Amino acid sequence: MDEQKNRDRFSYHIRRYFGETKIFNADQIFPFHRPVEYTDFMENIENISFDAILLIHTKDKRAEQFVRDGDTEIRLNAEFHMFLIDKYDYQNVWIAESDAIGRGTDQFTELYDRISKELASKLKENGFIN
Repeated sequence: MDEQKNRDRFSYHIRRYFGETKIFNADQIFPFHRPVEYTDFMENIENISFDAILLIHTKDKRAEQFVRDGDTEIRLNAEFHMFLIDKYDYQNVWIAESDAIGRGTDQFTELYDRISKELASKLKENGFIN
């Protein structure tokens, strides 16, 4: 995620739908928006107890204005690529793409909520979380 505020919002919604699944945010372990040497990265993740890495990449996030029946409306759009990476060999075990289109009354918070709910549902469906 690009901005700390958005990362926090998204993280809140993910935790909400992932139930008992323990989640560490990257910024709990690594400095936010600072380069991390590969050896430091590997050393840090080896010292925490985890089953997989969930990487969520924001491909696109924008607000579009359009006119409908003479009124200007705003529609929010977001697209995310998601990767579940195995703890032992660091290979992708699950990949998804998620698009969310909001209504004019939505905020990005509502989009994060819908995407998190859909993500948790798909991971449960595939047996990755309970």
